[in-house]
Amino acid sequence: MSFTGVSANNNILSLCANIETENAILVNEWSVPACKTIGTLNVNGTTVEVISESSLTWYDRQWQEGSASEWTWFELHLDSAPGYTGEKISNWFYPSGFGTERGFATVRPEPGVNQVVATHLIEGERTWTSPASNVTYHLDWTVEYADGTVLNISTIREDQELRDDNVTFITYEGYVDVVGERRNGDKITGYGLVEIFAPAPVHK
Repeated sequence: MSFTGVSANNNILSLCANIETENAILVNEWSVPACKTIGTLNVNGTTVEVISESSLTWYDRQWQEGSASEWTWFELHLDSAPGYTGEKISNWFYPSGFGTERGFATVRPEPGVNQVVATHLIEGERTWTSPASNVTYHLDWTVEYADGTVLNISTIREDQELRDDNVTFITYEGYVDVVGERRNGDKITGYGLVEIFAPAPVHK
């Protein structure tokens, strides 16, 4: 990149530089956040029927060249807030490559409306270390949104790690409860899922 110009005190300025960015990965995603779900589950040989009236499935796809080394993602369904019935949020946090963290959320306050909001993540003190992968996960978070909304998110149980038999690929896929408040004082409750893709496990 090159640039030449004149400053306010008539100094001639010239710049010639190469600019490099880290983690500059363009990620594409689409989501269907509330699919009606009908069917059965088999748990230890016992068939359990899905109650479709109180069940839903979040279905999405992502594609990109390359991959981030780690991230925390929240799928959130907010309810019990006046005027905000059925709000859906997809919230991403990932390293910027410069010692900081980037965060943004796609918010669907109602069908047909999508908003992109800057967000900030504060990790709580409660943690759990997997005896299988030796990875330590945070279990509580506070998310601050640029519009003044604050959400407190917590997992309902510690061990919600998914892994293969050889513990070569692991993610934390945990059900979470949500409480919070909007800028105007309206209370928020909800539920959802946290996905944590951590750095490579360190075996004991």
